[in-house]
Amino acid sequence: MALFEQALLLNAMSVAKQFTGDERGRYVRAAERLRLPFWDWAKLPLETADSFPRVFTDEEVLVSTPSGRANITNPLKSYVFRSNEDHSFMNANETYRRPTFAVSDILQLRADLWAALSSAQTSDFSTEARLDGANKGTQSLNPSNLEAIHDLVHVLVGGHMSVISQAAFDPIFWLRHTNVDRILAIYQAA
Repeated sequence: MALFEQALLLNAMSVAKQFTGDERGRYVRAAERLRLPFWDWAKLPLETADSFPRVFTDEEVLVSTPSGRANITNPLKSYVFRSNEDHSFMNANETYRRPTFAVSDILQLRADLWAALSSAQTSDFSTEARLDGANKGTQSLNPSNLEAIHDLVHVLVGGHMSVISQAAFDPIFWLRHTNVDRILAIYQAA
């Protein structure tokens, strides 16, 4: 995640420096403060919003460029493989999703996340496996943990996100994993 964020910041600064006049200073300052964004998949949508954010499904987005505002292909919708990139293992030329997110799923994620964050755990918070000291080091399943919640989000997004060897090619992977890191940081601070 840190390497991905570094690459994002370098690219953002490169774009910011292409602007001129007052806009250049504004965009350079923004690039200096930029951090990898996150998708809070446990946040309830507004009443009028879809359960799965449109920012991940819209075909195009309007952006500011050094030469003015322009509609571009939405980079968060999917990753389109270049012709020189081996993607034979994907069985597709671009990533796709089959989201099944419903408000009931978000409510379950919220409840599971609250249970994990508010339980008296130490090292068990982040993993499904739990070492059971009473049974001399045997493993048992941990019902309230970040890993299980993380896994469920992969399943709810569906498509390539539900296949371990393909998930990281989907742009949504990075925003949802930044949220996992954010939640772990919240747990550590608490």
